[in-house]
Amino acid sequence: MRIQARDLGSGIFAHRGRRGVHRDLGFIGLVGPHIARIFVGSNSKYLIPASAAFGAAFLLFADTIAKVTGVNGLPVGVICLMIGGPLFVFILVKQRKSAWA
Repeated sequence: MRIQARDLGSGIFAHRGRRGVHRDLGFIGLVGPHIARIFVGSNSKYLIPASAAFGAAFLLFADTIAKVTGVNGLPVGVICLMIGGPLFVFILVKQRKSAWA
């Protein structure tokens, strides 16, 4: 049985969407260190504190957007999914191209 790429992608995004509704904040741990590495490099002395700072800033931004979106607001996990998902895919594609160059 062969799995098509679009089937795999839609399954991944459906799973992430379900988890996002239940306040999963997993993209903070994925996106924060990758963004920090772009700005400060790979030196662990600077990368670890920068990863914490970027993760905190990302969560603060997502929480602000979640509170502003209406009376009940959106769950923070949904905002993290909407911002972090495409951003993480973009970072992975960018790193893949530079790794093979």
